[in-house]
Amino acid sequence: MTTWRKEAPSYHFAMPCGIIPRPGMEKPMIRLCAPDELAEGHSRGFLIDRDTLFAVRKDGQVFVYRNRCPHRGIPLDGVPDQFFDDSGSLIQCAAHGALFLIESGECVAGPCAGQSLSALPCTETADGIWITPWAQA
Repeated sequence: MTTWRKEAPSYHFAMPCGIIPRPGMEKPMIRLCAPDELAEGHSRGFLIDRDTLFAVRKDGQVFVYRNRCPHRGIPLDGVPDQFFDDSGSLIQCAAHGALFLIESGECVAGPCAGQSLSALPCTETADGIWITPWAQA
């Protein structure tokens, strides 16, 4: 069950009422936000239980990853909701500058080159951006 946590006020909380079974789905899904709350070329962090995630939108498609650098296991963002490099074309670790492809999460530069971010499958509907909790893409 999703819980409210006070120690990470910079993240957007996925609402507890967001966990609902979707028709035809075996597992419940969690609603991260409304589609219009994640604009094209932007990123947004979320806290679900003790897990921090982030979503990015590129070319109309949403990608969701765990907010954890594969090199050190630390959060990627140094500033809330800021996960991109200066060009806005790559995800960047604020701690040591590793760069990751948005579409795959693969590290293309930095100490974890060749490793990847942990992706979560997501679905976008008119009602929201949804993830299946604890699943791997």
